[in-house]
Amino acid sequence: MVHDAANLNLKEASLSLFADDMALWEAVNCKSERTIKTKMGRYQEKVDQIADYMQTNGFELSTEKTVFMAFTGVQLVKRTCSITINGVQLVPADKTKFLGVTFTSSLSWGPHIDSLVRKAQRSLNLIKVLSRESWAARKPLIHLVRALVRSRLSYGQEAFFAAPDSQWVKLERVERAALKVALGVPRSAVSTLLYQEVGWLPLKEECHLRCAQLAVRIHCVPNTAVEVFTPDMGDTDHMQYKALESKTHTYQTVLPIYNHVKGIWEQSGLSKEKLVTGGTLPYPPWLLEAPNLIIDYGDGLKKAEDPLLLATVAKEKIDQRFKSHLQVFTDGSILQSGEAGCALSIPGLDITRKYKLNKGISIFSAELFAIYMACTLINDLPTPPLGVVILTDSKSSLQALAHGTKNRIPEYA
Repeated sequence: MVHDAANLNLKEASLSLFADDMALWEAVNCKSERTIKTKMGRYQEKVDQIADYMQTNGFELSTEKTVFMAFTGVQLVKRTCSITINGVQLVPADKTKFLGVTFTSSLSWGPHIDSLVRKAQRSLNLIKVLSRESWAARKPLIHLVRALVRSRLSYGQEAFFAAPDSQWVKLERVERAALKVALGVPRSAVSTLLYQEVGWLPLKEECHLRCAQLAVRIHCVPNTAVEVFTPDMGDTDHMQYKALESKTHTYQTVLPIYNHVKGIWEQSGLSKEKLVTGGTLPYPPWLLEAPNLIIDYGDGLKKAEDPLLLATVAKEKIDQRFKSHLQVFTDGSILQSGEAGCALSIPGLDITRKYKLNKGISIFSAELFAIYMACTLINDLPTPPLGVVILTDSKSSLQALAHGTKNRIPEYA
């Protein structure tokens, strides 16, 4: 019933829910003290509407955990704004933490980034201790840096992507120190070569990539929570941003996420017109029938056997069992330069697709992406086939799909 609160008619305000954490926000144009009081009166009505709904359904908003914030640098707004919940008055707070991200009234992101640095520093100390052990190998240490350091430094990056360079330097300093420990190189080593050695994007560049992917998801998935704050790319005259940027005088320039990732979109040849809005599944995912995965045919054959013999046996098996199926062949490959790609082919429909992937991804990810694109293509066929078989030479991909280990399967699979 808590999640049904998202269906309330709140007019200009927006409501988002994650489990039992709720956020209500509205962009207002504060020109004078009278305007502020009028806007706050309307905002109070929406808060009361939510509180009444909760009380009607047997819930109660916690005044101890509820925080009211005014994202502005104008002191007049902070002195004038307040809301009341269950008779308790709440005044604007300077900062608060929501879903692990620390927000300040000026959107400076300093407290949040300082918190990330402290957490990552503790992980760095652990990696330093492990690196001194005789059994510590380089590759596991690099995985630890990815899991314990980068994962913490990048938490909330879709929110603080526009943080100033002075804040990004704090994050990059900790990650580079961890990579130097894991690689066993001196502290004076050139930092730019570290990422080439481990095959990662630098922290800030990966943030821009993740934000670009988020912008795609926002456009393709309808009714997202942040859709109200993401107008069309380049639409800097949008009312929300005029209110946030020029009227409330926030310290940080507040622009749509599209403006920050516009360069990546242009390099990738993406545009709003090329994106297709996706729909929801007609039935829940847990009711989907699991595919039949065949990993090993037996016959005692191994990969080291004669390729001609293997091809003959494989063709015979395919013709025997899948002659009446729509056959889809997938493959992924990576060059020595790190360039990656994948392809799929459907001989029965005379369809061939090729995809260029991000530089530095693993062959495992390339194979899985080819399988994913094959499933997408089959799902979009105008006439669904009676039987489909996807044929791949990646045994590790099939094993990962069979076991359903989420930590091994990239998000697109």
